[in-house]
Amino acid sequence: MNKSSPSNAAETKEAAYPGTGIYIHFPFCTKRCPYCSFFSLTDPSLKPLYHELLLAEIERTSEYFPDLFPSVDTIYLGGGTPSLMPVFAVDEVLTSIRCLFDFGLEWKDLEITLEANPEHLETGYLRELRSVGVNRLSIGAQRFDDAKLKLLGRAHSVKETFEGYENAREAGFENISLDFIAGIQNDTPDAVEKELRAIKELAPQHVSAYLLEIKDGTDFSGIDERKFPDDYLTAKIYLKIIDVLSGYGYEQYEISNFARAGYRSKHNLKYWSGMPWLGLGASAASCSLNARWVHPQSIEEYRDFVISPDFRIPPAQAEAEPQKLAEEEFFMSMRKTEGVDLQKFAEKWGFDPTEGKESLIDVYIEEKLLIRGGRKIRLTPGGFLLSNELLSEFIS
Repeated sequence: MNKSSPSNAAETKEAAYPGTGIYIHFPFCTKRCPYCSFFSLTDPSLKPLYHELLLAEIERTSEYFPDLFPSVDTIYLGGGTPSLMPVFAVDEVLTSIRCLFDFGLEWKDLEITLEANPEHLETGYLRELRSVGVNRLSIGAQRFDDAKLKLLGRAHSVKETFEGYENAREAGFENISLDFIAGIQNDTPDAVEKELRAIKELAPQHVSAYLLEIKDGTDFSGIDERKFPDDYLTAKIYLKIIDVLSGYGYEQYEISNFARAGYRSKHNLKYWSGMPWLGLGASAASCSLNARWVHPQSIEEYRDFVISPDFRIPPAQAEAEPQKLAEEEFFMSMRKTEGVDLQKFAEKWGFDPTEGKESLIDVYIEEKLLIRGGRKIRLTPGGFLLSNELLSEFIS
């Protein structure tokens, strides 16, 4: 079985983690947050069926794994709300993966992350999670103001965030990430700066600080947009986040992600570095070296996919056009603060996405949106704010 990364994988600072990441989607929530566009379910009676389907998918997928993906080195349980999973269910899923898949590291050295809501973080539960292999938590703090949490429809309080975080430390978690959402109703740079003082007090290893994106079909999409910060104020909020977290000793390594030295998310870096990952569960996305695919976004369609006699990985309809795969990798890689080495990109994919766009690059450099150094290009903080628009010029 393959114990190393493919020879043409893009080299990055994280080259020590070249293997496959496994993402496991647990879609269940107690209620749906008004900003959330992910596939989620609130009917707990479906949990047993979903668990059995997930175990069945793991078993069927394992037959394809050695030939399609490099060995595993990260596992990420996302959702939904994975902290609603009983420990026995987490254990069964991880044990099945451990028994059926190939690993490039010792089990104890894998990064195994579980997303969690603060109100679920009781010490006993956390200790049991540690005992079955989970060694990293991503806690959905979201804000450190109870009024803001209410606007976001969150079920926890700031007090519960602090209590849950301390319980995690007591249970032995040494690698904790906190989520923070900015750009919500009536948000300001001063409010964000004040709330981020909690980050300094708690001192997590990692912070994911997202700007709110209002997606169609969410409850927030029906709110008067004038209640949310305009583009100018949103930019000021974003730059304030970078300034404050930098002052607290966090290095920004991606548009929305900040880490202490040695604590970048090894799993999430795969999404931004052209590395492979395998998604398990309804709505989960996957990326192999020559295909992308997404699982069905309903229990019924997911069940039909798992039990189908024609089950295969990747599915027959998976996208495998090299040009599209290359463009996606360029777009995702430019989310990182280190940007893209164009020479290595061209060696891998056979073309340079910036070729013929020299005058455009010069304009972006002059506007302080882009930085070029040798064969590398990267976005500035101002460039990150316009990343979708800027990068579409190179991959349209």
